[in-house]
Amino acid sequence: MNRILLALAVSLSALWPLSGQAASEDEIYAQVETLLGDAEGLDPFLEELRRALVTGTARDVAKLVAFPLPVNNNGTSFDIRSAKEFERNYERLVTEATKDLVASADYTELFVSSDGVSIGDGAVWIAPVCDNQSCTRSHWALVSINN
Repeated sequence: MNRILLALAVSLSALWPLSGQAASEDEIYAQVETLLGDAEGLDPFLEELRRALVTGTARDVAKLVAFPLPVNNNGTSFDIRSAKEFERNYERLVTEATKDLVASADYTELFVSSDGVSIGDGAVWIAPVCDNQSCTRSHWALVSINN
């Protein structure tokens, strides 16, 4: 039992610096490239998403979404199946708080995993989405909203 606890403590201590310190922009870029590929496409997409959320319309944001879009909103989970459905329900799907989180997120505060890039402590997830069967071409998209 003590060996298991020791192994767990050692494993968790190795992660401690990652959770307590913000990664540099270079580290974020390297994580994106290693885990997701297309790190070069992250910056332009992130700026386009910010612009769409802050000054754009529901249609502008819908153009950046991969459907179906999982949404977790105030304890209710559902999938938005189309741009039309997204636009119709935009005010309920994307809260002002979520817009503010994305607009103010510092690049070094992004969280990168093999699932994508989290903005605002998971309020929004973005990721490269395959454009063809072999995934030789992809584009960045908004893939999840968690209000």
